[in-house]
Amino acid sequence: GYTYDISLPGDTYTLTNGIENMVINNFTSSIGDGNLIADESQIIRVGATLNVNANQTPGFYSTPAPLNVTVNYN
Repeated sequence: GYTYDISLPGDTYTLTNGIENMVINNFTSSIGDGNLIADESQIIRVGATLNVNANQTPGFYSTPAPLNVTVNYN
């Protein structure tokens, strides 16, 4: 019976692969504030918008900045 809040990245991040870039932003989750864990566990889904450029080169894109998702139990 614990309640919790979640905080998501609020910034825009640039993912790079050599000279290629994509932007990721608008983070969302499958929950709202003050949720209750009733069954001892809960799945939290986190998503974001990935802005893929025209003719984007396939490959492994990464960001040196951490994409922190924090869950605080009340």
